[in-house]
Amino acid sequence: MARLFFSYCHADEALRDRLGVHLSLLTRQGAIETWHDRRVTAGEEFAGSIDAELNRADIILLLVSPDFLASNYCYDVEMSRAMERNEAGEARVIPVILRHCDWLHAPFGRLLAAPRDGKPIQSWPDLDEAFLDVVQKIRDALPRTSAVKPTITASDNGMPDLITAISADITMYRKEDYFKRSRELCLPFRCPILDRCGRRKRTFEIVSNCDGLGFPIQDDHGPMLPMQGEEAYLVGGANNFFVSGTCPEVALFDESRFFSGLSGYPTSRGSYDKYEKPKYKVIQTSHFSECVEFNSYANQKATLKNGNI
Repeated sequence: MARLFFSYCHADEALRDRLGVHLSLLTRQGAIETWHDRRVTAGEEFAGSIDAELNRADIILLLVSPDFLASNYCYDVEMSRAMERNEAGEARVIPVILRHCDWLHAPFGRLLAAPRDGKPIQSWPDLDEAFLDVVQKIRDALPRTSAVKPTITASDNGMPDLITAISADITMYRKEDYFKRSRELCLPFRCPILDRCGRRKRTFEIVSNCDGLGFPIQDDHGPMLPMQGEEAYLVGGANNFFVSGTCPEVALFDESRFFSGLSGYPTSRGSYDKYEKPKYKVIQTSHFSECVEFNSYANQKATLKNGNI
């Protein structure tokens, strides 16, 4: 069961309550457990209770409005901590736009917002339709990883005596999960900014620098979109290394241009140790919809073109 935390201003309590009603089926199905500050009971320490629940949450909903942005506690405390946990991969932050405001310039403005195209709930002709769209986004964000059975194959990346192995206790996206996720989000199967993405370019550079291969990326589709958020990097050497922040599409679809022991899955974080078994470990996989670069692109395009991504 995923724990869901509402970060909101009390001026928007009626909209929060209405969203809670729309989430009731997910609650009945045992998929989520919701919490907001009205659950603090008499005698409990108010700020401490909020901090504890915020740090336990799997999904954090930022209910965004002018009052939310103006609230020192919502913005400086709850939102700041939520973004820290989102960046660390500890929780998923979903901005839910309640009313028109300058939210795109906030730290969470690069995240894909709900409802669709970041259109404020109160501007929808049918509020129930807007809330339904939010619920669908939340349902899509619930943990749904697939266990992967161990597979062992010989390495073909030119490095001596390496074995490709996926640890038995790792859960991750497989290729079919990746495509399913795209369908669920009504997105293309492949990331639409590949040939312009700075993260993909940096991923190729990391692999090329490590194994001596040259795979230049051609910028044929306009100016390069800079890498944002966590940097893609590799630390280590010939006997062991840790790689993080890489473009998941390179590992999944450009297998010959990635570390073979970490390819075949949308790997965004992995490691290699010559003296361990398995030598290669896929630590984290991701979908392009979770990438900062794509979300920034999608939000900007939705704003400029009235929601047509």
